[in-house]
Amino acid sequence: AYIEGLEDHDGTPLRIGRGKALCHSSGVMHAGTAIDSGERWVLVLFCIAKDETQIARRTHAAGLEAVQSRQLDDAEIAFRAGLTDAPEDHLLHMGIGQVASMKGDKQTSFDCLAKAEGYYPTSHRAGITMGKMLLADRKPRAALRRFDRVLANINNEDLQQGAWMPLKALAWDARGSAARCTLMCAEYEAARYKWSERERTWSKARLPEAIHRLRTALIPVPNDDNLQAMLSRCEELLLDANEGSKALEVEE
Repeated sequence: AYIEGLEDHDGTPLRIGRGKALCHSSGVMHAGTAIDSGERWVLVLFCIAKDETQIARRTHAAGLEAVQSRQLDDAEIAFRAGLTDAPEDHLLHMGIGQVASMKGDKQTSFDCLAKAEGYYPTSHRAGITMGKMLLADRKPRAALRRFDRVLANINNEDLQQGAWMPLKALAWDARGSAARCTLMCAEYEAARYKWSERERTWSKARLPEAIHRLRTALIPVPNDDNLQAMLSRCEELLLDANEGSKALEVEE
């Protein structure tokens, strides 16, 4: 089984011995992992406390249902009702952020995502979404800082054998998005500063990392045309920046 946020968890599944039990809160993100052969029987027991109303989970489910039917006001009411019972529930804050985004209120959406990330940093969805919002607003450096933070928190755990598939997908998305941000910034620096004017220090510092991220992202999809094109352009810009540095040294 996978348990998101488990202390010292390295992204690989927990292996529970035969006849053993695993007890966890239902609110913790978790999933089973596939088997390679044979059969596996799992006995699942739900323990529901009589004095626990589960308002947050019920209102979240109601809010999602309202979002799907485009009843945005009803969805927001449901999400906010849940917050009265669980004010730090990250899923409820993300729900309100989604509604705000669908209504065109980008600032409220961003603020809700930031709260969600702060309340539950183990989940990387809010950070990636904020990065993409900044990227869509043509703020690649600010977006890059968000993606850098997500990738630092993941810490390459997605690359381990048997890593949780949702984690692998999130990390793949973050690497490609971070590389795109770096490429946009490097293109800007190349257009603004010619060899004879200033050394492109930012590009020289950040492009190698972007190239590494793109090569890592290409491992599962080696024929991805978009990633291949970004990789080629990053390599061209890095070569150009290094050649410019050599030219400036000769002139000096």
